[in-house]
Amino acid sequence: MGGLLVSVALLLPFAFYYVLWTYPQLWVDFCGKDTDPSHKMAQISHILKAVQFIALFSVARLSWPPWYCLVLFIIGQFLNV
Repeated sequence: MGGLLVSVALLLPFAFYYVLWTYPQLWVDFCGKDTDPSHKMAQISHILKAVQFIALFSVARLSWPPWYCLVLFIIGQFLNV
């Protein structure tokens, strides 16, 4: 049961963004005339990101990564420059 809730929490933003970008007028109508749809979208996005973070770390075991992860991270950052 816990895994199902974590899966839903991790996938929920994809459904939100799908509806948001596929049916934008539905989102504007949902927000109403007195609310800025962009601001409301940002608020909900932050909430969904917090839910994702909590769900992910509720099932994660925190341990040190292998040494080569640091090397790969540094190489990736070098390639980003």
